Amino acid sequence: MSDELFEDLPSSAKVERQEGWPGAVRVSRPARDQVGLEVVDLDRLVGIDDPVRLVASFVESLNLTALYEKIEARAHGPGRDAIDPALLLSLWLYATIDGVGSAREVARLCERDLPYRWLCGRVGVNYHALSDFRSRHVEIIDRLLTDSVTALVADGLVSLELVAHDSVKVRANAGSSSFRRARRLEELRAKMEARVAALRQELEGASDASAKRKAASRERAAQEKLANTKRAQERMRELEAARAKQRKKDRIDPKTGEDKPVRVSTTDPDARILAMSSGERRPAHSLQISGDPKTLVAFGVGVHDSGDFGQLRPALEQIKERYGKTPTTLLADCGFCDKADISFAHEQGVTAIVPSNNEARLGDRAYATTYRNDMPGIAQWRDRMVEAATKTRYKLRSRLECIFAQMRNRGLRLLRLRGAEKVKGEALIHLLAHNMICGARLRLAAAA
Repeated sequence: MSDELFEDLPSSAKVERQEGWPGAVRVSRPARDQVGLEVVDLDRLVGIDDPVRLVASFVESLNLTALYEKIEARAHGPGRDAIDPALLLSLWLYATIDGVGSAREVARLCERDLPYRWLCGRVGVNYHALSDFRSRHVEIIDRLLTDSVTALVADGLVSLELVAHDSVKVRANAGSSSFRRARRLEELRAKMEARVAALRQELEGASDASAKRKAASRERAAQEKLANTKRAQERMRELEAARAKQRKKDRIDPKTGEDKPVRVSTTDPDARILAMSSGERRPAHSLQISGDPKTLVAFGVGVHDSGDFGQLRPALEQIKERYGKTPTTLLADCGFCDKADISFAHEQGVTAIVPSNNEARLGDRAYATTYRNDMPGIAQWRDRMVEAATKTRYKLRSRLECIFAQMRNRGLRLLRLRGAEKVKGEALIHLLAHNMICGARLRLAAAA
């Protein structure tokens, strides 16, 4: 009877006995097709000093009321539970410091990587929810960046008295071949309008549900391309109006003697062809970032489509809008040397330390001029920039480059999203993660 009881058990593989062995070897072989239950304590599997715990602690300290107010799923109401926005924010922050920028990749990591699984806590997360969260809550994430700085200022760890401003160009999610002139955009729009009309007729004439779904999918894709083309035409009109205001030598091609052609991308109309640090010209966005050069905490960010000239005033206005005050001193390189911005800073009580564009060629003679103008603060700026103390203080500006280096090390080399607003949201996630790490470092140093 004992033989019948255990006759279905698999027999272990026999191993040939070798000389000197007392018997056949016994090994535990993996049974990968076996279904079983496991008791797993995720919290004990994650170290107490793991960065993922810093992310969870940081998100718990934030005020996320605005995110919860947007949730439509309510108690005693229809529909499934919404994914906790605190979880989605935590996943993006940890993915950022982990160098992951793809929503699909984050969703895959939530299934197989321990820190991501610990954050999820057995809550299912899909890439649609992750992608929508990053692109639809830019305004709220922008407010969280302000809150992160305000908390550090309240603790006395960061000061808004000294601010450095600089820009970094990041490749846009648009190809060089997607840029079109005005005439070509007109042709594309007419072509897409005809295609949308044809697909709509096909959808109305579809006989079964499967054919209707396929036709509806094709129509949505065509509608999206048509909307992008219309947005590109609007952007074209804006750029042509700005080109008309430029000086003749800036808008005329010296080879042809005609106006330089204006081109706009049909995939990302807000992107422009910019000169990169490598010397190449690529579709890119210019991220204008202000921060503390001593602690490397970022104060604000803006998205611009051209050079740095004229960007100091928007930076000062953004800081005042965020924190209710302007800095005492503002540091920027010679690319931001706009007399109107320097005069505006003077009127706001800000000491602008911005070298002249000619300083590298002329030295202190760049500030010695017989030209007399009535713009307030320019004479003081000229006198200030030749002082030794000013030159010493200006050296702090270069420390802001550390923020850009850390952002690039975390994967911000090619933007994942398109459009100035979504690009700003992607940059805000990086800066929020950056401030989280800086805040932990500053608090640890203060407690030591």
